Amino acid sequence: MKLFSKSRKTLCFLSVEMVLVCLFPLAAKALSPMVQFQDLVAGSGEAGFEDGSFYSARFNGPAGLAVSDDGSFLYVADQQNNRIRVVRMDDKNKVETLAGTGEAGMKDGPATQAAFNQPTALAYLPDDTLAVIDRGNLLIRLIDLKTKMVSTLAGGGQAGSAEGSPLKAVFTNLWGMTYFPPDQSLYFSEPSAGIVWRLDLKTKTLEKVLQANSQVTRPGAVGECDGKIYLADLTLPGVYELQKTTAKPGPTPFATPALAPTTGAVSLVCQAQNVLGLAGWSKNLYAYQLDPQAPILRIFPDSAPLTFKSVWGISLINPNPGAILPHFKNVNVGDRPGFAADPRSPGRFFVSNPYRGVVCSFRDLRQAEMDQEGGETIVNSAKIHDFEYPSVKPKGTYRILLVGRSYIFWTDNDHLFEKKGLEGESQQFMHTLAKRLEISLNTKAALEDAPLHYEVLNGGMHHGSTNEINLFAYYITPDLIKKYDVDLVLIMQDEGFGIESYFRAPLTSDGIPGDNLDPEFYLKPNMEKFRSGFVKDFFDLCFRKKLLVASSEKVWSFTDIDALVSDPEVHKPLIEMMGKPLFLLKRKMTSVKKASDSPCQLALCYFPVNPFTSRKKRIFWKDLADEGKLPFLDLSDDFAALGYSYYPYSGGESAHFTVNGMTLFSDVMIHELVKQKLIPFESTKDEVGASK
Repeated sequence: MKLFSKSRKTLCFLSVEMVLVCLFPLAAKALSPMVQFQDLVAGSGEAGFEDGSFYSARFNGPAGLAVSDDGSFLYVADQQNNRIRVVRMDDKNKVETLAGTGEAGMKDGPATQAAFNQPTALAYLPDDTLAVIDRGNLLIRLIDLKTKMVSTLAGGGQAGSAEGSPLKAVFTNLWGMTYFPPDQSLYFSEPSAGIVWRLDLKTKTLEKVLQANSQVTRPGAVGECDGKIYLADLTLPGVYELQKTTAKPGPTPFATPALAPTTGAVSLVCQAQNVLGLAGWSKNLYAYQLDPQAPILRIFPDSAPLTFKSVWGISLINPNPGAILPHFKNVNVGDRPGFAADPRSPGRFFVSNPYRGVVCSFRDLRQAEMDQEGGETIVNSAKIHDFEYPSVKPKGTYRILLVGRSYIFWTDNDHLFEKKGLEGESQQFMHTLAKRLEISLNTKAALEDAPLHYEVLNGGMHHGSTNEINLFAYYITPDLIKKYDVDLVLIMQDEGFGIESYFRAPLTSDGIPGDNLDPEFYLKPNMEKFRSGFVKDFFDLCFRKKLLVASSEKVWSFTDIDALVSDPEVHKPLIEMMGKPLFLLKRKMTSVKKASDSPCQLALCYFPVNPFTSRKKRIFWKDLADEGKLPFLDLSDDFAALGYSYYPYSGGESAHFTVNGMTLFSDVMIHELVKQKLIPFESTKDEVGASK
């Protein structure tokens, strides 16, 4: 009896505790969403219904997606919850309910009182309205986003009704839908009838633009790109362009495909299998297909399957279907996942997974094309060592450009890493300093609820360039600032020291060597290259002080770099020689026209490649930065303090950093960038990590 009583007390206590949890849910942490390569947009992964933070919100079978023109709102057809949800992309992806009571039904009126029955597809319309395929009711509904009123746009008619009035139509099933700006119409598919419909939103008339087509017998996915309509069959392979006819077909009864006349024509643009969605933005069109090896296919431009890599450089597309990205896992033929482009960031797309209760994103940065293989150094279309980032900078993004030698983009593959099975991964771009810095900055921003997203571009010196870093930066940086709307340029100066560029090309009117090798000038004896001017004076001074020796008439070399940089008499002219390109670059940057109004900042970062760095070199580069009024980051002390703890972080003294060394490198840089306030970083957390 006592034992039973004790059990009752325990049960009562647990019941009260469970009630308290329900009444007072756990407080959400203050976190910001990541925007990296493939990321969570919203959803906890647990089926249910809950608004709130992006990582705790719950959906039940999220399907169709649509995005407002400015990208501030991502709309989700929450299928099994019979609701339309909205992800506030302008407010840390906060999830709210837009319309629907949660009970399946059919009711127009105020959004919070309206009823839906398994909404599956969405289309955002330019007059700030949202079209909804209400699958269970076989209707197309309309949500006025300004008045928050729901109405019926098409369907609900009687069998045998004629074409013309959308409200007289009767549908057997509805699948894909897209808005087509050129004729201000909605195009949507009815697979079981083999029809693609066009609903003119100006005249409120309905017509068939495709019917009984042998190539697309059951049209499903419908998408728009660059002024054209594209579609795909639910089971037959291929993505097709819809060919418009000059004469519109006359009114015909709503009939089965077997009895209906053929309407419209298509032309094949790309082979694809089991396409579940089409999404386009500007001139870029993508297909979501049921292929574990290539779930996303780029159709335009340069048709190719997308490659997904983790932030570690590991391929995320695996021959084993069980290893496929969670974005696409468990989705089957007949499912209706959402697929939509992000207008704020070309090449970024959203996808919903009805089975996992999440909305995710991925970015097409052409990662597969940029891997380093066989020792070759690969550059992108802008001639830098990086992925194909879009020229348009996404809203809320701060862009950093690193300019330096191979230390920032080449990793050392030593035996320690071969034993860990990383020998095939060592030269991937994910391991460069830029990518390590980017992911670490964005992780820090997400965990500390900072408002900005960071992109770090790798402007490393490519093969073929014979200039020093400062001269290389002068010639390539202005164009990159303009192309990518860069906010901060960091000149990554290592311990290497040379002025060989002065022997390869004559001086320009600015008093610095030209960008390209001049063979005639290069073949001259060095004594004949400089007959007057500050360069000749500098070399004469170095010869007198025995800091410079001539091995031959064309080979001159410094005897002691530490003595050179610390000699009081040589110090100032050496700063002029080494610093002039950077000082000119700083001036030139003020005239570069960027897409954003914010000016681009130039800073100098000095780093050692091993803990045993020269103090005299550090002082020289600091003095040079002071002379040009450039912000200066000196990482020497950081590496000295941590070098033994993190040993080995490079392949040896003066060798390239290892994969893990790049991570240390990026952590040290983040500390200094934030500490010196060289980048905007505002955390909402206090010193102990709690929210303010």
